Amino acid sequence: MKTKVLTFLFLLNILYSSGQVVANIGIKGGISLATMTYNYETVGIVGTYDYKTGVYTALTAELFKGKFLSFTTDLGFVQKGMKQKIPVTSPEFPDGNGDYRIWKITRNYVSFSPMLKGFYSFNKLTTYALVGPRLDLTVTDSQLPYSTIQSKTHKFILGFTYGAGAEYKIEKFGILLECMGHPNLTPIMAQQLSDGNSSLKVTGNAYIVTVGLKYYLN
Repeated sequence: MKTKVLTFLFLLNILYSSGQVVANIGIKGGISLATMTYNYETVGIVGTYDYKTGVYTALTAELFKGKFLSFTTDLGFVQKGMKQKIPVTSPEFPDGNGDYRIWKITRNYVSFSPMLKGFYSFNKLTTYALVGPRLDLTVTDSQLPYSTIQSKTHKFILGFTYGAGAEYKIEKFGILLECMGHPNLTPIMAQQLSDGNSSLKVTGNAYIVTVGLKYYLN
């Protein structure tokens, strides 16, 4: 009996200590608007494609919360990619849109974003800004143009996250609206082309809008 009581008190102490470190936990969900840039570095041609929509979901936690600064992390799933209009030269295209065929590329990632958060509270309303590094792990992807070098795409993509948001607190819960940017620092693909005189680097960028719900541990 004594051992069970001591174990229970030990577990309570762990939970209490963690609660001092982790201020709140929550979930986010929303949409991403993503595109890609094709940079032919030697010949100086840059092509940026249209934005396509995807989904974004994440688990989030806020840690070491001070008066104006805290540390927050997001672990989520995000769909990125691009959309391109291709001129239609044949009436057989079933998905033709006027004189163009819409071509979409979707790449699915697990994304990890540790961020520094600066905030200011007005009673129950808090406004904040976010910035920090990001790591995207490719889960599934559509085939990129230049399919002969598709195998050269990178599994891990380094980038950074920046953004701003607002949160309204009701008792132990917080309701938030957040906007983030997800530019890449490393390329999705980098390859010397077959002509031997030019290289291709493909990078990505996305804008994400989410709503979320947080639960405060203390």
